[in-house]
Order: sequence, then C-alpha cells, then structure tokens
Amino acid sequence: MTKEEITARLQELAAVLGRDADISGSKADLEQRLAEWEEELSDGSDGLYKDDEEPQQKNETRSERGESENQNSVDMVMVKAVVMLHVNALHATRDNPVAFVRPGEVFRVSAVVAASMAESGLVKMC
Repeated sequence: MTKEEITARLQELAAVLGRDADISGSKADLEQRLAEWEEELSDGSDGLYKDDEEPQQKNETRSERGESENQNSVDMVMVKAVVMLHVNALHATRDNPVAFVRPGEVFRVSAVVAASMAESGLVKMC
C-alpha cells in the first residue's frame, strides 16, 4: 500500500473506532498503526457494542468459553528491534508494557504487527 492509501484507511478506521485519525509519521509508523487498528477492529475490542449487546454480556461469553483475561499474551510473538522504536508492546518475559525499544532488544507484539514490522525491516523475528 502507498502512504496515501494507508492514510485513507486510517481515516476510515478512525471513524469506525471513534478516534482522531493520527496520520503523522513515517510509512512504517502508519503501517503499524493500521495493523493495530485493524486487529483491534477484528477482535472486537474496539469498545463499540451492538444495540442489544452490553459489556457484561461480552464478559460472560468470554468466561463461559474459559478464556482468561490475559489471553492477549498468548497471541504475542517475540521480535528483536533493528532500530530504536516507539511501540505498544510487552516486555519479552514479563507482561509489562513497553513503549520504547532500543536496537537489539527483544519484546513481544501481536503476530500481525510483528509481520508488518519485519516486512518493513524494523525488527527480526525470534
């Protein structure tokens, strides 16, 4: 996708998610943001509910399936930063959030984000 196409898609998703479209940054930044927002929209964690669905019903369904609240860490993959990054990630071994990663440091992100970052040359898969 071109930067213009990514920007247009981010603006569409911002409207759906009820957010301001932050279209600043490099193409890699925009690709990462796009992957995160699309993943958020696809997994239903966008905070939007259908008219007949309440948050409690969503949580009850989740607990009925036996899923833990920390299910996100299972879907994460470890990657190694090639460059300094500002990310929304988890520490490699603990479930602590990480905002900045130096080159050579290992951290965890979703598989979708990891693939996008690896394709852009920002990280290497572990």
